[in-house]
Order: sequence, then C-alpha cells, then structure tokens
Amino acid sequence: LLTGGGNLSADRTFDIPKGTTANYRAKTNDTGALTTKQVWDAVAEVALTDGATITPDFATGLDFSVTLGGNRTLANPTNVVVGQKGRIRVIQDGTGTRTLAYGSNFKWAGGTVGVLSTAASTTDFLDYDVVTATHIRVALSKAWA
Repeated sequence: LLTGGGNLSADRTFDIPKGTTANYRAKTNDTGALTTKQVWDAVAEVALTDGATITPDFATGLDFSVTLGGNRTLANPTNVVVGQKGRIRVIQDGTGTRTLAYGSNFKWAGGTVGVLSTAASTTDFLDYDVVTATHIRVALSKAWA
C-alpha cells in the first residue's frame, strides 16, 4: 500500500521524498523520510553559545551543551514544541563556581530551582520536557564525572 504519492520503482523500492536532519530538528517536514543515519545525526548534541544570556533554539536540536564562562542566565528557549524532550549538558569551566539562572518557563519540582555543582570542570545535566509553550519541566542531575 502506497500513501503520500510515493511510487514503486522497478527495483521494488519506494520513491519517497527525502527529509533532512534540519527538518527533523526543526519539526518542519511531515512528508519526507529520513535514513537511520540522518535520525542519529539529528539527535546529536548541539553546542550552545556561552554568554551572559544563553537562549536555546529548540528548532536546532534536542540535546544541547554549554560550558559556562561566568554567571549566566538560561533564557526561555525559542521554537518550543509541546512534547519535545531532551537535555542540556552544563559544564563548569576551569574556574568553576559559575551560577545559572533560568527563564520563567522552566518549572522545577516543588518550585525549588536547581543549583548547579560548582567545582571546576564539573558536568551537570538539565533534563527537560516541554509540557506547554510556557511550561518546561526540568530536572537537574548533578556532578557527572
């Protein structure tokens, strides 16, 4: 059974429009197929740019990383899609003691905001789940070696 206008070629493979890794990350193509490699490429970690305010663009990935070079604010992400889940790997630089404040859309269990590990070169993970456009459930997993 063919759907979506696909054709069966002489070698009995489907002629289905191809999607891209960018389509997958941005959630913008509902007609293209992805290869297994494209799916794995799409879920590869995306580096965020360190700065006073760090604003993740959820259309560019699912998992992110950033090394903090000072006290920072993780702003509300752009291009959120309800149901998106992933993680943000936060690394202390060689100095450590860096703090991270969070945009208002990040919601914590019991309302208690997570506090990062502060030792130099420590890695913490923020696991997130987009519940609504303005409610991102987040949990902190600390001090990974």
